[in-house]
Amino acid sequence: DRDGMHLESVALDLSLAKQFHVPFREKDALQFRAEAFNALNHPQFANPDSSLGDGAFGQVTGTKTPNREIQLALKYIF
Repeated sequence: DRDGMHLESVALDLSLAKQFHVPFREKDALQFRAEAFNALNHPQFANPDSSLGDGAFGQVTGTKTPNREIQLALKYIF
């Protein structure tokens, strides 16, 4: 928080896909896809604990966004 402005980092999501034609079937294809959510894995910290009587008062104990997630997919198109 600087001069009343709150700056947050941006989570970068990426997706790559490649489609291969099947040699023995003219119209069929095989598609491979890789997706990464929060690809750079930059944490966006949650707000500090604001419960005054709590033992964790003032501590940041979590993040606003999930950790990096990667998923792979293979699809047969006919």
